[in-house]
Amino acid sequence: QWTSTGEEKSSSAGLASGIGYGAGFLIYFFIFMYGAQVMRGVMEEKSSRIVEAVLSAGSSTQLMMGKIAGIGLAGLTQFSIWSLVLVWGSKSGIEIAGMTLDGTFLTPTILVSFLMFFLLGFLLFATLYAGVGAMCNTAQEAQQFAVPLMLCNVIPMMLLSLVIMEPNSSFAVIMSLIPLFSPVLMFIRICMETPPLWQIGLSWFFMSISIWIALKTAGKLFRIGILMHGAAPSWKTLFKVLRQSD
Repeated sequence: QWTSTGEEKSSSAGLASGIGYGAGFLIYFFIFMYGAQVMRGVMEEKSSRIVEAVLSAGSSTQLMMGKIAGIGLAGLTQFSIWSLVLVWGSKSGIEIAGMTLDGTFLTPTILVSFLMFFLLGFLLFATLYAGVGAMCNTAQEAQQFAVPLMLCNVIPMMLLSLVIMEPNSSFAVIMSLIPLFSPVLMFIRICMETPPLWQIGLSWFFMSISIWIALKTAGKLFRIGILMHGAAPSWKTLFKVLRQSD
């Protein structure tokens, strides 16, 4: 490749895909781990009746946002440490599979995207998990609602090979703009061959809109479901709660 000064610069597609896949897997893993942690935390407080005492000092919306923010900040701290280690490793010349990690590969676009996609992805999934947790009392009850969310997190990992082979194909562009898939698929595209900035910005915009919709939806589930006890909830119960007016 030619640099802006006219000099030759070599790069490895294998290294780019390897780093992109590894970083994309970290985004997937931490979003799933911390999102599920939000759901478990909500269910534990609900089943132990701690939530009833907490609600006496604040609203259900404040409780939900506090739970998401607390776990999210813990995750962001750990994620920031990973980012710093990645930058330090690139400057120290660490070798991966016989190839030296070039610090110039970690452009500001990649580093900012690494943090942004984790933050937006976590907020989206954690909000949905919080709504599910508020409707359920045990992990067994939550499983039927958590499985679709889990699939939305796993499907992008199954599509990685297709996106890596053709990062700028119509399929890759469309799939990477779907909010639930963007954290992994758009990021791998950025690592392989940085797409136009408008596509990155559009994915952030779609994810932000989806987070707002998820907050409205999960807020209603949380407000009504957090004090519900007794029979196990069903999909019919969930849709009935969503149809209720504010």
